[in-house]
Amino acid sequence: MSIFRLARLAAVAVAVAFAPAAAGAQILFTFDDVATNAQGLNQNFTSNSGFTFEGFNVATTTSLGSGTNAASGTRFALGREDFSAFYRTDFAFNFLGASLSFRQFDLTQPDNSPVGISVFGYRSGQVAPSFTQTVSLTNTAQPFQFNFTNVEEVVFETEALTAGGRSSALAFDNGLVVVPEPSTVVLLLLGLSGMLLVVRRKGGLRR
Repeated sequence: MSIFRLARLAAVAVAVAFAPAAAGAQILFTFDDVATNAQGLNQNFTSNSGFTFEGFNVATTTSLGSGTNAASGTRFALGREDFSAFYRTDFAFNFLGASLSFRQFDLTQPDNSPVGISVFGYRSGQVAPSFTQTVSLTNTAQPFQFNFTNVEEVVFETEALTAGGRSSALAFDNGLVVVPEPSTVVLLLLGLSGMLLVVRRKGGLRR
């Protein structure tokens, strides 16, 4: 087997193993198993399914504010201030969708008109976002599709939710991500090892 043939086989194996298709393990972020206090809040929430969540609490449909924010069950992730994010530091993932809305806090003069926020996807080592998408939110959860591939962090910038006297926060539920299957990488390494063993038995690499 020539070195060029081996290189082609290795390239195909790598492409199959690391293609950002839905063949990887899927994770759906839901929050109904997160414990909340008597007020229906969890202000110590920091992780879900191995992902780190920053700038989020967990709230229930009967907790502070108003809105139909839970896409499944009775709990959802409630953003804080003007910035919320979730991320991994050990591998990249694909962010494919989520149910998003806002939770209205001002019950005396509520502003439930739609508002646009920006969602960013960052790849490892990149200062600028690799993906940017603007979505228009209401106070009722609705599904949005994303195609953020091979990212390590997803950031929600929600300054508009508190601009002009508006008092509300991001509501997040049913977040869908696809992560690589570790078994695929193991099989790739075993396959490459097998090809090298065959080459060695046939007398080594030759042009």
